Amino acid sequence: MRGPRSDSMNRDFQRVMEAAFSAAKRVGEPQFFHERHQELRQAEEVFARNELVQRVFALLGKESLAVGHGIKHAQSVALFAAAIVICDDGNADEVIMALVAGLLHDICRNQQDHALLGAQRARLLLADFPLDVDFCERVANAIAVHEAFQEERWAAIGDKSLLANALYDADKFLWGPENFTSTLWEMLALREISLKKLHENWERGMAGVRRVRGSFRSLTGKAYGPDFIDRGLLIGEAIGHFLGAQSGE
Repeated sequence: MRGPRSDSMNRDFQRVMEAAFSAAKRVGEPQFFHERHQELRQAEEVFARNELVQRVFALLGKESLAVGHGIKHAQSVALFAAAIVICDDGNADEVIMALVAGLLHDICRNQQDHALLGAQRARLLLADFPLDVDFCERVANAIAVHEAFQEERWAAIGDKSLLANALYDADKFLWGPENFTSTLWEMLALREISLKKLHENWERGMAGVRRVRGSFRSLTGKAYGPDFIDRGLLIGEAIGHFLGAQSGE
């Protein structure tokens, strides 16, 4: 187990985080929040009142299943996925499926082939609930194909349903500003990594974000996903410049 960061390393990362938050303020929120706030609000209401969703949500904390990016990430993906389903005229059952799939999508995040393993684990977990086989299979299949840069697997499994597309796109919405203002720092908090090492790997990470920009699958994802990514890239570029300045480049 890695030890706690030194005070100097904490201060270094605090300065980078402040640069990220400052850039995010300049960039502003993605248009989705302004133009689709009603659908997002509907998703939040179903999340709060649906018994199955609340039981799955409680399960994440009880069994420490929301590994990798954490419970906040899982909840955000769930809400985005449900909102996308609503925007694209999905039915009420698909909204609930989207919330459940979003909550469970990263339960094996710290393992190789986390999407396939997560799908298998989701089937086992959902077997304890009074759900029909179709519900469980659709949720599991959506989880299996939510990983970026796995087009061959997506084609092989053949799930191009609204549910699967919404889960994929919701997860990639989080590659935007949220990635650079929250997810990244939560991941780095658990690792001993210097600013120099972070800077050395920065452009490779940015290239992955650029690559995902053209991969959105649903109608709503294609309409709003690139805006999430573009705003995230602007924040990432500001962080990269800051890291370069700190490294004397």
